[in-house]
Amino acid sequence: METAMPAPHQVISGACVQGVAPFAGHRTHSAPGLPPLARQPAGDGGAPAARAAPGSGAVQGTVHTGHRRVVPARQAAGCRRGCRADGLDWASVAKEAASGKVYLHPHRDVLGRPVVVIHVRKHVMGASPGADSQRLCAWILDAALAALPPGQECVLGIFDLKGFSLQNADLGFARFLVDALFTYYPRRLGQAVLVDPPWAFQPGWSVVKPWLGKYGDLVRVCSARQVGVEYFQPGTAPSGFGPS
Repeated sequence: METAMPAPHQVISGACVQGVAPFAGHRTHSAPGLPPLARQPAGDGGAPAARAAPGSGAVQGTVHTGHRRVVPARQAAGCRRGCRADGLDWASVAKEAASGKVYLHPHRDVLGRPVVVIHVRKHVMGASPGADSQRLCAWILDAALAALPPGQECVLGIFDLKGFSLQNADLGFARFLVDALFTYYPRRLGQAVLVDPPWAFQPGWSVVKPWLGKYGDLVRVCSARQVGVEYFQPGTAPSGFGPS
């Protein structure tokens, strides 16, 4: 099941390196604490490094362009502690994860990138404290980076927008996510796929898109079928994506 993640045995946490926020220019060397769902199944070696990213005109080595916002280590650590991202374990985010709003897919995409799937319709404003959503976001992103295979530096984000309504238009959390990508995970987003966005998504997107800066070049809009066909080997796409 997508949300049935057993508790990891160790804490997943980043550390500030040379004044840059966690995971800026380095990767976790091992991931013994990842739950089984976050580990790559045996036998899936991913795609050659020079393969072009689906929906882009670039080879893999150039798709992770974007801002690299360098902040003092003290500031980064303080902000990270503000949402209690340091020292997180699965038990601390399991309740929020039970909503099914976000999970780390057990299969990588065709480029070998860990895949984070976000069902935006399941993120309802006011349904849970914003800090809980922020901690879950940090836990999932750290887990995805810990699952990076050798030679890969980026993560694929799939934003499932089917069923989106105004109660899901949480601009405050969107601002947090954008800031987190800039500050704590620079150059770690390979591509963000917006899947089947309805008309109700457009007003909020017009606000969020300028925040992305050059990261906006990494955003692609496509259908659920395209995601399954173009981004995954047969039989490995997330549930609800791909040919029916």
